[in-house]
Amino acid sequence: MASKKKFNIVSIVVLAVLGVALIMGIVGLCIDWLSVSFEGESELAKLKDLIDANKEAKDLTGILGMEAKVPYPGIEAAQAFGIIAVISAALTAVSFAVSKFVNVKALKFVTVGLAALLIVSALLTLILTFTCTTSDLCKAMKEEGVKFIPAAGCWLLSVFGIAGGAAGILGGIKG
Repeated sequence: MASKKKFNIVSIVVLAVLGVALIMGIVGLCIDWLSVSFEGESELAKLKDLIDANKEAKDLTGILGMEAKVPYPGIEAAQAFGIIAVISAALTAVSFAVSKFVNVKALKFVTVGLAALLIVSALLTLILTFTCTTSDLCKAMKEEGVKFIPAAGCWLLSVFGIAGGAAGILGGIKG
């Protein structure tokens, strides 16, 4: 049963927020993810660099026959949840837009479910980024005064993911 529903101001705002969440999520995955600072000096690391550091540590410990201790445990999971957040932002936007044109109640539930997935994955990305610095190496560095802080990429993905998810839930309920 196709019926055309008009886009009201709430629908336009919801789609705009979801679009911004998608764009900021993609940008967040591509720019600096973690800031490592020591005595006023700061170095920024991209997500790919952190994952490469883990792979190099695993390769080295494998060659030496030791147990693998990676410098940033959980960063791969943070990347995975970041990718899930970006995909769910895109699917939430598509589901919401389609639900405005097709009168199928199940699409509203799909939109709300995808928006909830977006919020959860964005929160898990942020939490896993904070916990990725819990290795023995990072703890030793913290004792020497090194600070590990999520950089712009992590914050963009997380904050806009949560906002996009909230907008998707609002759109699914009100739409």
